[in-house]
Amino acid sequence: MCNPFILATLDCPCGKGDFKALTDCPVLRWIADTLVSRGSSVTTFRKIMQTIGFLGPAFFLTQLSHVDSPAMAVFCMACNQGVLLGLSNTAGVLAGVFGTAATGYILQHGSWDDVFKISVGLYLVGTFVWNIFSTGEKILD
Repeated sequence: MCNPFILATLDCPCGKGDFKALTDCPVLRWIADTLVSRGSSVTTFRKIMQTIGFLGPAFFLTQLSHVDSPAMAVFCMACNQGVLLGLSNTAGVLAGVFGTAATGYILQHGSWDDVFKISVGLYLVGTFVWNIFSTGEKILD
């Protein structure tokens, strides 16, 4: 059951993703340097981080249609902020054109839960494709 929430009434720091990036980046760089210096490949580290980046938001999207409070809805959406920002920078125009039309069609014939399930499916496919085909090694000269 989806309740309409008025997000503007919540006392929520919407810029927390920027602060999180400031604190996470040095930690992740240290982890990456440590793993690579111990023999792990750059490819392995990138695959691990991208898997977390895909599956984390997929998990929170599965929870979004089951929350009962505006605060939890904002929390679930905030946990997707970094990935959504990266995706919007990469393919925002196409997502805006096709995603809006597809969401409207799905909502006419289904529910928000169906929309979230498709998003989760895309995250799972993205994780699979990334882990099969990605590399941290130089491909082109």
